[in-house]
Amino acid sequence: ENINQILEQAKVEYGGLENLGIHFIGSTKQITFLTQCADYPNIMDVQWMACESAGRDQRRLDDAGELFVQIQNFSSFMGADEGSKEWQSMEERFNDMTGLWPSFYHGTQYDAQTLTLMACLDTGTVNNAPAVIDVLLPLSGTLHGTTGQLTLAPTGDREPTVFDIWGYYVEEGT
Repeated sequence: ENINQILEQAKVEYGGLENLGIHFIGSTKQITFLTQCADYPNIMDVQWMACESAGRDQRRLDDAGELFVQIQNFSSFMGADEGSKEWQSMEERFNDMTGLWPSFYHGTQYDAQTLTLMACLDTGTVNNAPAVIDVLLPLSGTLHGTTGQLTLAPTGDREPTVFDIWGYYVEEGT
């Protein structure tokens, strides 16, 4: 109720709800929050932007899809290489096993495990962490995973990848 009142005041100051928005940072708690906001018109009439965990989330569609479409719920989302055979293969197997579509983070977990397995095979050990770690950086530059090239920076972080902007909407004719 407080947010609805704040937006009521702000729309006068900023020239309407189209100039306002909500940035929601939180994972699936957004489903509960949004469901509770459904009866507050100011909240539902502003643009929402969520953190990257909100992009391509089947649970959001299943639990509150109409509400997410209403607010469009844009979110940044690290872009998976969805056209690659690696992504398509993982996506199909993931969907067959879970009935859900994988997120970028499912792909990064898959890729991290693949890279670790390759490093273990390369060193011939699973018990010598320093040896495995020593080959991760050079090995990473040779692997194109489900989420794209897996090159690690000298710090061990993944080199930047593409970010997409995702939103929820209904396609014409559906």
